[in-house]
Amino acid sequence: METILKLQKTIADFTDINYHTNSVIELATFLNDTEALDKLNRIKTEHKRIGHLPYELSIERSEILNDLLNKLKAKYGEEVYKTIYSAF
Repeated sequence: METILKLQKTIADFTDINYHTNSVIELATFLNDTEALDKLNRIKTEHKRIGHLPYELSIERSEILNDLLNKLKAKYGEEVYKTIYSAF
């Protein structure tokens, strides 16, 4: 559970400073989801290049997050899911 609490804090810290993509990257890294990481890094690069996050990319990021949260719940259960979900 200590690892989960560290992850929760990291995600919450990024969320507090509006680094939402970094928050999702942390979850993807924890789950070792390389496909999600590739997509998120592309979103992060585009966000930096454009200077803001276009609506379409925010929707894509949300879809990736939902997928990752579902994977987390399936693998670690409801309690861990709620702990991490609360950090976003």
